[in-house]
Amino acid sequence: MCERERCQERFYLGTGFGLKREDMLALAAGDKPLLRDVQSLTDWLWYINTKALAEAAAATSFAIEGIAGDIARKVTAGFEHYKDEPGVDLSSKTYRWMREHAHYDDEHPKVALEIVEQYANTPQLKRRVMFAAKRSLQLLDQALITSVRAYSPANTRSNGVAGDARKGERRYRQEPIDFPDRRFRERRGLAFDLAA
Repeated sequence: MCERERCQERFYLGTGFGLKREDMLALAAGDKPLLRDVQSLTDWLWYINTKALAEAAAATSFAIEGIAGDIARKVTAGFEHYKDEPGVDLSSKTYRWMREHAHYDDEHPKVALEIVEQYANTPQLKRRVMFAAKRSLQLLDQALITSVRAYSPANTRSNGVAGDARKGERRYRQEPIDFPDRRFRERRGLAFDLAA
């Protein structure tokens, strides 16, 4: 299936639940900001996929895509709950993208483990691979929690996840983070150059 068809399937999923195509295109084009924790996950995945192959495979294909198949199966099973909601159209096109993820995301973790086994051949590399996978899952968890809070009706936002107690936190309010005027190496204790 070509990338254009996959993109179209994502639109069917979104429009099936009442999202506007223009809003989805604005998010994809960067004209509308992503939720902060979703952006953090995206940034992490771009970063780690420029590193060693074993780390990239563990962080993306094992951790994220491994859990994505399980999430897709559970989410699809819950779609029926929304069938009577206004603006929701649960056609076969709405289900298709999730069904496909439920199927092919079972294969990616197996391939990722083969890559990790072949390329993570020192204790140091194995630790880095474990860290990369764990960090991906932590960021995915935070992105999902933030998304639920942002898109759930107001009366269900404090659904047992530290609801009202966190309203003062910047993450809960989804305030943007300014781009740092230093390079990332500074955080690792290395010499740094100021960003131009």
